[in-house]
Amino acid sequence: MYNNELYHYGVIGMKWGHRKAPETSTGKAKAAYKSANKEYSKSFNRAANYSARHPIGQHLKNTKYYAESNKRWGEAYDKAAIANKAYSNYTGAKRARKEAINRTAGEIASKSKFREKMFYNGATYRRAAKYVVDKNM
Repeated sequence: MYNNELYHYGVIGMKWGHRKAPETSTGKAKAAYKSANKEYSKSFNRAANYSARHPIGQHLKNTKYYAESNKRWGEAYDKAAIANKAYSNYTGAKRARKEAINRTAGEIASKSKFREKMFYNGATYRRAAKYVVDKNM
């Protein structure tokens, strides 16, 4: 009926002309770290809330509450170890990406001609290197 209507079948909230970035090792490591940290926070809060509701004194050492409290704190400790490992993987991936960007920027700068070196500065080479590294080119 109307010929001048505009239809958009894209992702809701996504900006026009923007594309989703491909998954990188840094992005995967960050997502793993965030989910591990969230699980740790949940387990820690469960253990802390249980301990606050069921305080354990010396006279209650051998009760079911004491065993349950120890179990919950043990789970929180295990989740903390997983979160710490995920964080170290994430920082390692960030460091590797930064080294790859610097190495690629140096290669681009060394291959450029004198005229290009006059017009472009180091930030331009780093921006190009980020594009090359992130797109696996």
